[in-house]
Amino acid sequence: MNWKYPLSALAISALLVGCNQSDNANKSASNDIVETKEEAIIKDELNRQITVPMNPARVVVGGILPYFSTWYIATNSTQEIVGMHPNSYNAASHSILKDISPDIIYITNFTETQPKDLFSNTIQGQDWSQLKAVQNKQVYKVPLGIYRWYPPNGDAPLMLKWMAQHNHPEIFNYNMTEEIQHYYTKFYNYDVTEEQVHDILNPSSEAARY
Repeated sequence: MNWKYPLSALAISALLVGCNQSDNANKSASNDIVETKEEAIIKDELNRQITVPMNPARVVVGGILPYFSTWYIATNSTQEIVGMHPNSYNAASHSILKDISPDIIYITNFTETQPKDLFSNTIQGQDWSQLKAVQNKQVYKVPLGIYRWYPPNGDAPLMLKWMAQHNHPEIFNYNMTEEIQHYYTKFYNYDVTEEQVHDILNPSSEAARY
């Protein structure tokens, strides 16, 4: 089992609850998304992303091996490593980020930082105003459902759809409220309200402390 691949969490979850059929169904759902991506015509100018995990005072860019790189690859986008060690998270200066000027910024829910903090440029000692993603309002907080969507978790197929839609809106057009409600009913036998879906897609800063 590939522990570095987030969708492997589905197999682990199935083993824990003795529900291999759900595992297979989850994998099928994920494969359908991947096949749709592979059949689509992806533009050459692919998006570039950075992550801002853990500590808003220390900007960090993920290497190749952390889980986010799997999402980049799965959604036909690229990740800037900026010449740093590929097997870990790396501190990045704002001069480096300005040179990269990523198309999209994803903020994990391991930090209290929110997109509005970058839009309003209110983080002390940091200037985000010159970055393309900030100027174009392409900064997103990673959702939090049954667990955080960034690492391996049971909501992995939903993360795949959510990220694919942000990376390539010209190709993917999901109604994430309906997708989440359908998924939770089918795989968790739990009916999610629209208010709960909103909280999943817009995790609070307090969620970083969970």
